[in-house]
Amino acid sequence: MLDRLLNASLQSLSKDDIELIANGGVQEDSVIEFKEGLDETAERDQRAWAEGGKLSRTSKADLIKELIAFSNAYGGTLYFGVKESNDVQRRSAGILPISRIFDLETALCDALRDSVDPPGFDSKAFDLGNGAGVLVIRVPASPIAPHWNASERRCYLRIGTSSQQIGMREIHSIVLDRARTSDAVEKQFVARQIGFKNTVRAAALKFSEGLNPLVTTNPDYSFPLDGMALRCTGVPLSPIYVNNITQRQDLRIGTKHARVTAKVTIPGTPKKQGINNYQNINEYSFQPALRGWLSHFESRTGELTDTMLVRGDGLIERVFIDFSTLEPRPGGGGKIGVDFTSIVGFVLCTITAVEAFRTLTGTSEVPYELEFELITFPNRFLISPIYHYTRDKCQFSDRNVVFPRLLLGTRDSLKAVGDAIQIDISNAAGQPAMLIYEFDVEGALAQHGL
Repeated sequence: MLDRLLNASLQSLSKDDIELIANGGVQEDSVIEFKEGLDETAERDQRAWAEGGKLSRTSKADLIKELIAFSNAYGGTLYFGVKESNDVQRRSAGILPISRIFDLETALCDALRDSVDPPGFDSKAFDLGNGAGVLVIRVPASPIAPHWNASERRCYLRIGTSSQQIGMREIHSIVLDRARTSDAVEKQFVARQIGFKNTVRAAALKFSEGLNPLVTTNPDYSFPLDGMALRCTGVPLSPIYVNNITQRQDLRIGTKHARVTAKVTIPGTPKKQGINNYQNINEYSFQPALRGWLSHFESRTGELTDTMLVRGDGLIERVFIDFSTLEPRPGGGGKIGVDFTSIVGFVLCTITAVEAFRTLTGTSEVPYELEFELITFPNRFLISPIYHYTRDKCQFSDRNVVFPRLLLGTRDSLKAVGDAIQIDISNAAGQPAMLIYEFDVEGALAQHGL
C-alpha cells in the first residue's frame, strides 16, 4: 500500500494518503526526504514564517540544495511538515503541520524557478486544518543535468540519504551519464522509425496481394497508391521501470477520442467536442506484449489497422495505417484527402496515453519526447475543417515526414504541445499556421477515469 502511495502522482494523493505516509515509518533514502519545517537549525526562520510569512534566504537555499541534488541524481520527493524519527536511518514519524501551507508552496516554487531550471517539478500542498499542513515537491532525474544554485554557483548531488556539494570530477561524471542516456533515447527512436516502415511495407503487401489485387504498390515503400500511415512515439527522458506491467489491468491504455475546445467557429460543430479519429481500440483487444500491453485493431477488409503499445519502460507508441479508398474532394483534381482533424486527434490521443501512464505510475514529473511520423501517397492533400484548399496549395512537402520532436513536460505544458502539432501539420502542407483546436487535457484524461 505504502509503495503505491509513494509512487503515485501528487495530484492523485489525498490528505488521508499523506497521513498514511507520515505515520507509516517510511525510511528516508536516495529519493525520499522528510523535513519538519523550514531551515530546521534556525528557530527564528520558523518564527518569521509563522508570524509574518517571511521566507529567509537560508530556507530558500536549503530547499534549492535538496531539489538540485535530487535532479542531478535519480529524482526524488521532498515532504515538508513530516516529523522524522531519531533512528540512525531516519523514518517518517507523524505530521508537524506548517502554517500558511499554500503560501509556502508559492514561495518555495518561485524560489526554485528563480534559482535553477530543472525540466519540471510537481508540487501539492495539503491543508490539514486552519491553513496549516504538508507540502510535497517532486522532481525528476534531469536529462540536462548537472544543475546548480545560480546565486551560490554550487552543485549538489543526492548521495544516500543526504544532499552533498560536489566538485568538478562528480560534475563530469553526471555529464557523461546524461550523454549516455541521451544516446539511448536516440537509439529507441531510430529503432521505432525502422520498425514502422517495415510494418507499413508488410501491411501494404498483405492488403494489395490478399484483399485487393487491383491495387498497385510503390516499389520503394511497397505502399498502395491510396494510403497513409501515422506513427506517434513517446519516450521518457529519465528511466522508468514498471515491474510486472501485465499484472496491472489499469495500464491497458487504449485510444479515446481526443477532447478539444474549438478555437474558431466551425460550422455545424459544438464548441466543446471530441475528435472522432478513426476506430477506437476496444479494451477486449488487449494482450500482453514483451514487458508491456499491446492492442491491435484490424478492419475486416484490412483497410485500417490501429495498434497501441504500452511498455514497462515507459515507451508508448500508436501506429495507424489507412489503405481505404477515399472519394476525391470536389475541385481537388482527383486527389485524396488527409483530414487535418483526424491527424491532430491521432497525436493528441497518444499524448493523452502518455499522461495517463505517467499519472497511473506516479511518474508525472518525468519529461517525455514525442515523435510523430506521417507516410502518405503524394497525391493526398490536407483537408481543413475551415478552409477549402486547391490542389496547388495543399500538398505535403514529402511523402515521408518525420516532424520535429515535441517535449512533454508537466501537465500544464500539454496545451502548448497541442498548438505546436497543429502548426507543424499545416506548415508541412505548405500552409500558414492553423490553430483550430485547444487541447482539453482534463477532459481527455477523464475518459480514462483519471
